[in-house]
Amino acid sequence: MKKIFWKLRLFGIAAAILLVQPGMYACTDESEDNKQEEQESASAKWEIPDRQPTMTDYWNGVAGFVNFYSVSGDRIHTGSEIVPVNGVWYWFERFYANDPENYPGIEILGLHVSKSYDKGLSWTEPVRIIEPFGDNAWSHYGCDSGAWFDGERWHILFQSVFMEPRDSPWCLSYLVCDGEDATGEWYAPPGVVNPVIRNGDIWNTIAVGDNNVTKITGGEKRVFDEGTPKILVEDDGTIYVTFHGASVTKNTIFGYRGIATTEDFITYTKAADDCIFSYLDAESWDIEWNRSGSVGGGAAAYIKDGEYWYTLIESPDLSIGYGGPGQIWPFGLLRSKTLTNTEWEIWSENPPPELTPVVEFAAWNYPSLFEDEGITYLGISQENPNTYKIFRLEWKEGAVPLTEPSPKRRELPSRFEGTPTGTVYEADMNSKEGWNLMHSLAEGEVSVFAAEDGRYTLAMDQISRPLKIDLTKNPVFSVTVDEFDAPKLFVRLQIPGLAARPGYDPGYIGFEPLGFDGVQTFNINEELEWAGYFDSNEAGVKDCVLYVWAYQCEAVISDIRIEYYE
Repeated sequence: MKKIFWKLRLFGIAAAILLVQPGMYACTDESEDNKQEEQESASAKWEIPDRQPTMTDYWNGVAGFVNFYSVSGDRIHTGSEIVPVNGVWYWFERFYANDPENYPGIEILGLHVSKSYDKGLSWTEPVRIIEPFGDNAWSHYGCDSGAWFDGERWHILFQSVFMEPRDSPWCLSYLVCDGEDATGEWYAPPGVVNPVIRNGDIWNTIAVGDNNVTKITGGEKRVFDEGTPKILVEDDGTIYVTFHGASVTKNTIFGYRGIATTEDFITYTKAADDCIFSYLDAESWDIEWNRSGSVGGGAAAYIKDGEYWYTLIESPDLSIGYGGPGQIWPFGLLRSKTLTNTEWEIWSENPPPELTPVVEFAAWNYPSLFEDEGITYLGISQENPNTYKIFRLEWKEGAVPLTEPSPKRRELPSRFEGTPTGTVYEADMNSKEGWNLMHSLAEGEVSVFAAEDGRYTLAMDQISRPLKIDLTKNPVFSVTVDEFDAPKLFVRLQIPGLAARPGYDPGYIGFEPLGFDGVQTFNINEELEWAGYFDSNEAGVKDCVLYVWAYQCEAVISDIRIEYYE
């Protein structure tokens, strides 16, 4: 186990460790004058610009994604895409439904959309826009979409299959919605016969000749399954559609990404004579692959920044479908100045540190890169627990020295700096001291909460205890974790009267599972204010409950405290 300190931030705001590229500040001249000159030059070079960071800054190593928001619960949170329009975020997401009378024992997929008026902090109830029980055979299993608003009308392409035969490959169908509100009525416009792209329509024009696709498959027209579409529009108005494909090669399902153009969403023409992604583009990633490596790509997100298009794409090993226990499902970042390029530039740091590969089927899936008011966001689903995370792109501290604190993310005092004026709670690490072991695990799983030698050991369970805090006295929370075997330690503070977050029990703000070096604390008032729940002048809050939850991990904790600070 590794000894670390954890920085816990309310509402899931936790900076991931993102290392500065080696040699960024290196001086090569032995002269003191030259050293000073180079240091001054480097300092000027990395002075923070008066703007928000972009994907190019991420690519260059001076920005990173910070967890902005997480929502969990009963919703599926997969097949997701977020599209902002005039300050309103629209979240397209698959749902599961059942029709036991007509299709016993089969879960059928549909598509619904929710709205957020506060940048993802809360969402309206989802409205179904693709109903799997409709009269249209192509609408069954309608999910995993690409949506675009052209200023007057919404356009959406989505995966669909025919129910008879039930094992039909994926096709792509097309609907529109008039006006700005994507929760309105969706329909097929005149002249549209769905599916607009049948299985193989485009792949049979790409997987021919001498290219990477045919070399991998060992023959022509062996790729199928046009699915997981994304609609991308260039500055000149050219509309592109990207989509995945699959082939059964050497008893393994390989994945690809293709691209086509359209003017009316009815007729499509291949835009490149080869795939724009295959397993060959993942060979250099720093991954301990199973067997011989990646099997190619599937779902992907795209965003334009300056002259570059950036894509974040999944590329598992073993199979583009479920390959069995131990399969790795990582993501990689690539970029190109043209969407039709068949040799995208590969980021040397793949995989992104925020999406560390987990030996678990589809641990991360269905990314969505989007921009709103100059800020870049990444939305992505995480399985087990079923969670949807939204990350916000921010400048790295250290890589880019801040000239002043961020208006949203204030610099917080180090635990060993500042002056405490009183203690709300300081754990007695030699006794269980009022903590309640929740015993919420399934039968047969390990559940341990022990106090010994000034430390708590918590394994795969949840403990809680009541607290009282006064928000008028600037409470600051900290916890020290000496050992852990997986970064899955959660903490949450439950506050009476606090508005519920979507998908959570009412009345608490949750921490995310973290694991990185650094000794820091956080000011509860500032985090509550940042989260927009109530202002920092609110009267004292009593009868709070502090929860610590070890999810599928064991942690050794040597300090838990809340103090008042000047």
